[in-house]
Amino acid sequence: MGFLLMGALLSVATFLPFFLQVATGASATRSGLMMSPQSIGISLVATIAGTMVSRTGKYKWTLVVGPALAVASLVVMSQIDPETGALDLAPVLFVFGLGLGLIFPNLTLTVQNAAPMADLGIATSASNFFRSMGGAFGAAAGGAVLSHRLDDELVVRLGTERLAEVGGAESLIRAPRVVHDFPVELRTPVVEAVAEAVSGVVLRAVPVMVVVLVLGALVKTAPLRTSSAIGGEDK
Repeated sequence: MGFLLMGALLSVATFLPFFLQVATGASATRSGLMMSPQSIGISLVATIAGTMVSRTGKYKWTLVVGPALAVASLVVMSQIDPETGALDLAPVLFVFGLGLGLIFPNLTLTVQNAAPMADLGIATSASNFFRSMGGAFGAAAGGAVLSHRLDDELVVRLGTERLAEVGGAESLIRAPRVVHDFPVELRTPVVEAVAEAVSGVVLRAVPVMVVVLVLGALVKTAPLRTSSAIGGEDK
């Protein structure tokens, strides 16, 4: 779950700011700030859900509701077009953050609660390792999909001759803000191509998150420990 979760997240979080830079002419810093509703959603729900789990001892629901919210928001995000702006994405990113905020801390809790106390450190580090690997694979796979899809879309909209004027997909990915300085007749098809390419990356993250949802539903629950068992019993 951790591997797939981070793979889906990084493939989206890495390239959605790229779309915002191309579509709105925002700087890299500003496009990152446009993603802040996601961070707010994560922080807010992680605190609330953590309190609820501590009081009730039930955590499996977070591993089902969280991915479900993430799937729904990814489906909506995959519908981006050249007219989509930061305000349009803000509520969707917030809901996406709510889903992630339910999964992240409680997935770690699930691993730690299931592992024998003697193996707690190993289990936690293994969980973090697979998350890191998932993020690396997700960013790489998303980049490959984006680059290939963007090249195809640019050829369709501009033709091979005019494609040389914008430098191809790699040039746009390295310097997305230059699109804002293009003449309108060139900028419009480029923005459309970028929107199609990024939406393709987001759409491919949907089935990955669906698998996370299925795996979350299959998680076997155990009574929540009420003690760290450091120097005492494992409870």
